[in-house]
Amino acid sequence: MNANRVTPLLLLALLLTGFTSACADKAEPDLKRCEQLQAEKKANEALEACKKAVAADSESKAGKRASEITTVLEAQIAKAEQEAKEKAEAERKEADKKARIAEAETVMKQWLESQNSQDFAAYERLFAEDFYGVKRVGDKTKEFDRKGWLFDRKGMFTHHFAVTATKREVAATEKSVTITFTQDWTSRSYADSGKKEIVVERRDGKPLITREVMLSSSVERDLAECEQTCQRRCFFAARYTALCWLVCIRQQCGEDWWN
Repeated sequence: MNANRVTPLLLLALLLTGFTSACADKAEPDLKRCEQLQAEKKANEALEACKKAVAADSESKAGKRASEITTVLEAQIAKAEQEAKEKAEAERKEADKKARIAEAETVMKQWLESQNSQDFAAYERLFAEDFYGVKRVGDKTKEFDRKGWLFDRKGMFTHHFAVTATKREVAATEKSVTITFTQDWTSRSYADSGKKEIVVERRDGKPLITREVMLSSSVERDLAECEQTCQRRCFFAARYTALCWLVCIRQQCGEDWWN
């Protein structure tokens, strides 16, 4: 009797076990692994686990939950990748900016050295073909292209002169570097001081001056101008011309004229 009773109960237990096994959520193991990896901030690994859970059973409770997490993880990963890309681009631009500033400062150094050593060949190599320049003497200005600028400057290199650049300020964009400074230019017959800007850009990968503009000019000495003034004043002095000339030169040109 006991054996006959146990057999049906055993069969019922086996049936229930098989039914429970058949109803188990196949997506749940991968979902748990996905959630664990997500908590550990391992987004890419978590995403793979959740995708496996969805593939195992997309219609189950665990499968649907895994699908929701998949959407969230994909958005997080895409955002992180975009931020990394933007950061890398910003770092690249900053590195390029620093490199271009360093190049411009080197060009500026060469610009000064070539003039102070009267090395015209080195000087003319610094200018781009599309160069634009503005010369200013007091309130008079004149614009030049590269050819005109170098022609105007070449005559100065036959005489000694000195150039300094102080109070420098540097500003850079994605394409150019602008150096603004106070220029003091001095020779025996002429001297002036004023604000100038030089723009350096890459041309075929080489940093060159594309723009040089004298923004202001305060003439401190111009012996040629004072000589012309004295010639006009003493033109009608007749026999006193020599005396007039000496007095005028002393008054108008000062001690510099005699040196």
